Amino acid sequence: MLVSIHKTDWLIREATEDDFTEIRNLYHLVWGHLRPEKYDRWRYFSSPLGPSQISLAVKQNRLVGAFMLGPVEVRIGNSIVKGAHAMDVMSHPDYVGRPVFIEAGKHCVETATANGFEVFYGFPNPLSFPGFVRRLNWDHTGDVTHWVRPIRPSGYSKIPAAFGPIADYATHLLPKGRTRHFDIRIQKLGADDLVPLIKTWRREQKLCRVERNEAWFNWRYSSDTLSDYEWVCAYENGDLQALAIWGIRSRKWGAIYDGRARLTELLGINPHALQAVLKTVIKRARYRKAILLETAMNPPGIEKILRRAGFYAHRRMPLIVRSLSNINISVNIHYHPNWQIYGGDVDTF
Repeated sequence: MLVSIHKTDWLIREATEDDFTEIRNLYHLVWGHLRPEKYDRWRYFSSPLGPSQISLAVKQNRLVGAFMLGPVEVRIGNSIVKGAHAMDVMSHPDYVGRPVFIEAGKHCVETATANGFEVFYGFPNPLSFPGFVRRLNWDHTGDVTHWVRPIRPSGYSKIPAAFGPIADYATHLLPKGRTRHFDIRIQKLGADDLVPLIKTWRREQKLCRVERNEAWFNWRYSSDTLSDYEWVCAYENGDLQALAIWGIRSRKWGAIYDGRARLTELLGINPHALQAVLKTVIKRARYRKAILLETAMNPPGIEKILRRAGFYAHRRMPLIVRSLSNINISVNIHYHPNWQIYGGDVDTF
């Protein structure tokens, strides 16, 4: 275990599962709420690649900061490397403005590198972005669009009750796309069903993407996420043409249940099939009383498909990356057009 002592008054060390409760306590203090314990255990410890890499800043047995990297495989061209995405970066309110985040970040990357990680990526919020780029030498490659499709605006607390029905009716006038002749099925796919779709997805070369395989799908869309994910498939003559995965957090999230549905996968090469599964997702989200459907995606052609289904560009999310200078990879991860991002790659979805 790597340990470093900061020149001020805290110790930086690698976390263990015994720190789980204190990490959650720090999260509560920083963000004002707690996620379900089952979700956090899934998030921190259940990846098929092993537990998250977590570095903690500790002062007299009290956590004052944390920096985390969640393990994923990253496909870079034809190579697959051990990568990680930055998540749950936190500083105790009494330590905001002090280099807790920076020191924990340096320690976490150093420890992850010693454990075989080679590529890192993340989507920092405005508060942490300067620290990542200016102090930790992560590279801002460019931005990924955050897309939103209103479903039931009356669910917003800020919408006056008298205007709720009008706003809801207005969303019915938005375009939804067409299902056409496709056979739409709501079913989780097994390994054999996924193979043709994944093979097609992997045909595109010279790209940087989070690797998708059976183990990743089973972990990423586990029931432990408490997000009630649905798989929407479009078939033509018995052949799978497109897959969409979406979810909405269950009521087990308690007071932080927000009614926001997340579109995390939209895979396939047939644009009409992609429109068909997307229309079905919108219909299902309305049935489950979601207030909106959101996603973050940037593959070529996806913008047109989303807009045809009533999505609009809400904001831009910065993509930051870091790699080890001594690794041999065939594709430049610092060139933004090389990256293809899907909602399932974003740690907040």
